[in-house]
Amino acid sequence: MAFIRKLPDVPERLEHLKGGAGHLERYAILSPEEMLGAGTVCARMVLQPGCEVGEHTHHGNYEVYYFLSGHGTYRSNGETTTVDAGTVTFTGDGESHFLRNDGDMPLEFLALVLNLPAQA
Repeated sequence: MAFIRKLPDVPERLEHLKGGAGHLERYAILSPEEMLGAGTVCARMVLQPGCEVGEHTHHGNYEVYYFLSGHGTYRSNGETTTVDAGTVTFTGDGESHFLRNDGDMPLEFLALVLNLPAQA
């Protein structure tokens, strides 16, 4: 299943993701099928100024963000912080998070949603 490819030129546009304001632009790196059951999202994401990923809780999976550029406000389990290039966030099973681009440039990040390992 090895491959080499470029990301699509045109992103998938997700309006009001998780109830957030505006839209998110998603450039899939791997499809859920290509993740072979390990997860559901592996993508480069772009939030334009004023746009959000609404607060949501993870169930049976966890999410990692790695921020590439821009800056924004990130809230996890009620605690709020600023994120910018080089910041890594982790939201575990049963935890919630929210993200807003409150800057004047696009907020770009990599997102991974990975499933919890099967219990033996």
